[in-house]
This record gives sequence, C-alpha cells and structure tokens, in this order.
Amino acid sequence: MSWSVSAIGKAASVKAKAAEQFAAIKCNEPEETIKNKLAEAVDLALTDVDGVIEIKASGSQYTNGGKVIYNNFAITLNQIYGFIE
Repeated sequence: MSWSVSAIGKAASVKAKAAEQFAAIKCNEPEETIKNKLAEAVDLALTDVDGVIEIKASGSQYTNGGKVIYNNFAITLNQIYGFIE
C-alpha cells in the first residue's frame, strides 16, 4: 500500500487538512500505526504555529507472501517565507 498527504496554506488550515487526509487513509499493520504516529507528529509540530506551511508526506509498505519486508516514509514541513496575502 502507498499513501500520500500534501497541503499548503496557513498553518492552522494545513494542520486541519493534513489530519483529515491522514484519517482517510487506511493501511495494513504496521503501516497504519506508522502513518498514525506521523500524523501525531504533524499535529504537534503545527500546534500554535503561525505563517504559511507546506506539508508533503508519503509512505509505503512492501510485503512478500504476507510477510512485511519493509516500510518507508518521508515527511517534510516547510515554512513558506515571503508569502503575500
């Protein structure tokens, strides 16, 4: 299974959108737990943050014959400087 989450905007809006996207993704274990832990980290990282933020997160789990071989994931949170409203 592969999954991805992305959003760009004001921190509070990105936090809400990312939470919505993470919650909509259903994975097999242990990928589900890994994804949920990443969602918790994003939520914590964006608490009481101001400014414009971009999030990109993705992951996948590889299995062979029902046995989990590996999980990989990447996540970036970047502040967008110089954003004009």
